[in-house]
Amino acid sequence: MRLLSLYTVVLLAGCSAFGLGDVVFQTTAPTYQPGNTVTVRLANESGDGVGYNLCFSTLQRSEEGRWPPVDRSDTGDPVFCPAILLGLGSGESAESTVTIPAEAEAGTYRVETSVEINGNRHRIVTNTFRVS
Repeated sequence: MRLLSLYTVVLLAGCSAFGLGDVVFQTTAPTYQPGNTVTVRLANESGDGVGYNLCFSTLQRSEEGRWPPVDRSDTGDPVFCPAILLGLGSGESAESTVTIPAEAEAGTYRVETSVEINGNRHRIVTNTFRVS
């Protein structure tokens, strides 16, 4: 029985979306290659409005328990973003892309952004994914 419970927890963890309660931020694939474009999706499954701007999302790589940002200056991703807060109503979603640099090292990555809920800003990250 204990093995079945552990298996269920692992299975559910593998299927869960990442985010902040009913605000879900996730990638569309579990693995990528250097130079690939990662599509991220922000979904508002709450009853409240959510402020966001995915242009300011940051690609991060796991390094000894830390998540430093990855330099994407040579990927062609926008350097300048319009500093506006967009709105995501209940049941709505938005997508954006982040390019993995061609010289990216193999490892575990995630994407970080921030959202505003009820006037409070929160950091939110995607599920982790592998670059190989």
